[in-house]
Amino acid sequence: ARKINKVKSTVALYYPHGGTSALATAEPTSSPTSSPTSPPPSQSPTSFPSSQSSPSCSDSPLDFFYQEQRITCATVGSQQSLCSDVDVQAICPGTCGTCHNCVDPGLTFEFFHEIKNKTLVKGCDMIAAFPNTRCAFHGISDTCRATCGSC
Repeated sequence: ARKINKVKSTVALYYPHGGTSALATAEPTSSPTSSPTSPPPSQSPTSFPSSQSSPSCSDSPLDFFYQEQRITCATVGSQQSLCSDVDVQAICPGTCGTCHNCVDPGLTFEFFHEIKNKTLVKGCDMIAAFPNTRCAFHGISDTCRATCGSC
């Protein structure tokens, strides 16, 4: 019980009002400051999402099949009209700006099955049969985001 109270006391010193945004100081800082305290925002708008997207919103790195054509999310980036399709949105959420949608695409994609040691063309339904194993295969967690719980 003493250790918990000591931790609570230490936390209370850092955050006396329950907030977590800044450390408390003995004296207020002079106000206003002469320069911004954080880096300025990037220029906006940009034509594509930044490369610093979260891991749960990465485009699939795998080749996939759309209207009988083998394409990638890089192709979608150069042909933004493809983002009007919900399956393309699901497989390329960063490019299409649909990170908030946590769904699997209804498309087939090419991936390397590490247990069978061969390349396969399948969909997320096949991944869902053994997600604990198959979601660990390269590119699968970014492709079948709902099945793999990565969104």
